[in-house]
Amino acid sequence: MLRAFALLCFAAPFVAGGMRFISGRGDYRILAMAAAALAGTIVVWKVIRPQRRGALLVLALATALAAVVALLLGARSPVGVLMVAVVLAGANTAGYVTSMERRTG
Repeated sequence: MLRAFALLCFAAPFVAGGMRFISGRGDYRILAMAAAALAGTIVVWKVIRPQRRGALLVLALATALAAVVALLLGARSPVGVLMVAVVLAGANTAGYVTSMERRTG
């Protein structure tokens, strides 16, 4: 059950980005932000292995990477970029923590 929840957490940003891409003008920024946030999560996962202290690092790194990607792709609202980046990174952090619980507990 926890494994399925972790996979849903990791997939949720891509589903949201895909819906945004399909629904209108073909805006792919959220998909790119989701990929950057997942990349940050994977980097932390490989460097420090799933541990409790890694959750904050995942959140910070994934948020920063997603925000930088959005700004590089032309997003103009820093507050909006930060809010979306935190949500995408939060989903990845939830997946990270859930996967950590599955391995340790």
